[in-house]
Amino acid sequence: MATPHIVLIHGMGEHRKEDFQKTFTDPLDKASKHFDSIGKISETCKLHYISYNEIFNQLRMNADKAAIDSMASQFPGAPSLITKINDINNSADSKNFFYTHIMDVLLYRSYFADRIQVSVAKQLVKAMKEAKNAGEELHIVCHSLGTAVMHDTLHKLYTHSLRDETGVQLLSAGLNKIKSITMIANVSQLPITESTPYTSVVKPGPEGICTYFMTCRHILDPIASYTKFHVGNNWPMVPSGSFKNIKIKGVERANVHDLDHYLADPKVFLRFFIQLFDITFFPTSSEVKAAEAEHLATIVQGRFDKLKESIEDCEISLHWDSDENEFSFNPHTESLYKQLVDFYTHLKQIASTVDAT
Repeated sequence: MATPHIVLIHGMGEHRKEDFQKTFTDPLDKASKHFDSIGKISETCKLHYISYNEIFNQLRMNADKAAIDSMASQFPGAPSLITKINDINNSADSKNFFYTHIMDVLLYRSYFADRIQVSVAKQLVKAMKEAKNAGEELHIVCHSLGTAVMHDTLHKLYTHSLRDETGVQLLSAGLNKIKSITMIANVSQLPITESTPYTSVVKPGPEGICTYFMTCRHILDPIASYTKFHVGNNWPMVPSGSFKNIKIKGVERANVHDLDHYLADPKVFLRFFIQLFDITFFPTSSEVKAAEAEHLATIVQGRFDKLKESIEDCEISLHWDSDENEFSFNPHTESLYKQLVDFYTHLKQIASTVDAT
C-alpha cells in the first residue's frame, strides 16, 4: 500500500514540530473516519516538517540599527514601523502576536530571504530524496507565510538558481514532479515574494512542477484576504481539474486563520484527499453528506440554521405535571432552550477570544 510523503511548512509566529503536525493531522483524521476507502492520515502518511523558526528567532534577537536600515531600504515607508517593532523586541512582552507575526513578514521581505530559502531548501531536498528513494509521491502543504517562503524556494530550486552558503547549487537535476501543492491562507501573491506566483514555475500542468495545485482562503481571514490569489488568464496551459481555488466561510472560532480551522472544512479536506489518494479515494454521497453534516454542526452558520429551524417547528406549551406536582414545558421547548443557551455560549466564546487579542 502506498505511503504518501507530506511536507509541512508553518506560517508566521512561533511553532513546535509536534504541535504543528497535530494541527494538520487532527482535523484530517477526524474527517477520514467518514470514508471507508482511506485510513487515518496520521497512520497512512509519512510527514516531513520544515521549520525556519530558529532563523527568525536569531534575527529578532540580533535586530539592531544596521538591520533596520537594511530592511528599510528594501521595504519603503517602513522605517518607523520597523523601529517600533525593534522597540517591542526590547520590551518585557516580546512574544506577542504583533511582534512574532509582523516582524516575520518584514524579516522575510528583507535581505534575509536568501538565508531562509536555503535553510528551507535543504530540508525540502532531504524530504524529496527520501520520498524518491521510497518510490512514493511527494505532497507539500504550506500555511500563511510558509506559502510565500515555499513558493520562492521551489521556484529557485526548479530554475536552478538556489545555492547554499558555499555557492554550491542545491539541486540541479533529477527532480521528480511534485504530486500536489496546497497553499492554506495563501499569501504568495503579496509583494514579499521574489517572483510572482502567476508567472513562476510553481503551478500545475506541463509548464509547472506539480500535478495538483490548491489554494485556500477564508473570506474572513484578514491575512489571506489582504490581496486575493487570482490566476486569471495567466495559466492557459493548466489542465482542467488540476487547479482549485477554494473559498470557505464557516466560522467555528474567532481565529479563522488557523491551519486546523481550514482543514476541518469539507471543501478543503475533500479536495485534499483527492489530491493525496487519487483514484483510491472514492467517497459515496452518503459519506460526504455525513462529513458535511458533522462540520456544519460545529460552525456558527450551521448552528444558527439548526436553531432557526427548531424555532420555526417548535410549539411552546405549558402543562401540569401531576407526577412532579408542578407546571412543565413540553420536551421540544426544553430542547429549544438548550440550543439557545449553547448557541449563545458559542458566540460568547468567540467574542471573548476576539477581545483577548
